[in-house]
Amino acid sequence: MAVKPSPNPGRLGSIQSMEIDLSGISFVVRSKMHSRKKIGQWYLSFGLFLIVCGIAGYLSNPAGAKTALMSGSTFGILSALWGFWMLKGGRIVAFGAALFTTLVLCAAFSWRSIVSWQAVADGEPKVFAASLITAMLVASFLSLIQLFQARQTLVS
Repeated sequence: MAVKPSPNPGRLGSIQSMEIDLSGISFVVRSKMHSRKKIGQWYLSFGLFLIVCGIAGYLSNPAGAKTALMSGSTFGILSALWGFWMLKGGRIVAFGAALFTTLVLCAAFSWRSIVSWQAVADGEPKVFAASLITAMLVASFLSLIQLFQARQTLVS
């Protein structure tokens, strides 16, 4: 059995991960700092994605999609703030805020996606909007998965 710590140069010699080799089977044990960093970066990226989608939705129909810009920007900024908070050490409150916001987004995007695809099926030219909303739904769902994978790090 061999244990080999991997120092994190930015943390005054603290251990970020440890490699454990048990008779040919290798495990990498990551610290809480690594998982918090990963989920924080994920939520920052998710927030930027929502902002870009809001802008794209607005640009596709400036007369009728002002809410796309406002909601994409608002929830994008909130999600990015949750990600930044997680990076800075936010734990239970950041997890709860991100969970609540992402659940609301999943519900809203599910509803809007269904309505949009029904409009496309009825012959309305809303394929771009329906695709954009569906992409936002998928991103929200993937964010929930990432959040639940990191919950032990954020809640403990």
